[in-house]
This record gives sequence, structure tokens and C-alpha cells, in this order.
Amino acid sequence: MNTHRCARKPLYGAGVDITQRVYLRMITPDERESLAAGHDAPRHFEETISVRLPASVRDEAIWQYHLNGKRGVVRWCADESLLYVPETEYLLRTNWDTTQSLLARYNPVTEALLSMEYADNIEVFRIETDGRVTILSTHLSRGLYQLQRK
Repeated sequence: MNTHRCARKPLYGAGVDITQRVYLRMITPDERESLAAGHDAPRHFEETISVRLPASVRDEAIWQYHLNGKRGVVRWCADESLLYVPETEYLLRTNWDTTQSLLARYNPVTEALLSMEYADNIEVFRIETDGRVTILSTHLSRGLYQLQRK
């Protein structure tokens, strides 16, 4: 997996910013209260948060599906923000043969799709019901960036 994310103009122009909602899901009410009171974060706090990230992204994507009634993909942007991009917008911006089948096969009530852009490719993951993360597809991004110049 690549470690450097692409800082180019975003591939998708639409979407709901879900960054803060996902971050809030990663912290329990007790932890939030403790931090608000000025207490230092426990030693294991960052590790615990990172373990909770996939499930938090999945849960927020499920919520967005119920809230808006639209299937979609969570896009992890280069600036570390998260957008819930509706399926129709995602399909308009990609030209992959597999995209439509990926969207049709995931269950938006129990799973989420996550798209991450890197300098040389775009990866699509499924966050399973049990929190496992499965890579579904990798695409070279060179041809995709040509689309956004139009």
C-alpha cells in the first residue's frame, strides 16, 4: 500500500463532510468528558482511536445511507477529511468497469465502501459488518485525473 496520498485537485466534487462525525464516534462519552475537563489522554488513547476508525467510518456511512436514502462511498481525502459521496456522483466521476458491480454488491445497511487516492492509484475497500477491511479494487489514477481536466 502506498504511503503518500495525492494532494491534487479532488476527483469528486460532491459529498457530505463526515469527518467530525467519524471522529466523535471514535471517542466514548467518558473519554470526551475527560478530555473536555482538561485531563491528559491515556497512553493507549491514540492506538485505541486508530482501532476504532474502520468501525466509525462504517457506522457513519450507514447513518448517511439512512439519513439521505442514497448509497455511497466514503472518500478519504488527502487532507485527512472524509466525504460521503453519493453513488450517482461516484459513478459519474469514475470510468472503471468494476465500479458499478462494487457498489451493487455491498450492503449499505451493514457495510461501507472507502476510497483512498494516492499519487499513482486509487484503492477501494469494503469495511465489513465485523469491522474487517477488505481491499476490493486498485486503479491507476493517471487516466482518472485526465477526466477532471474537462
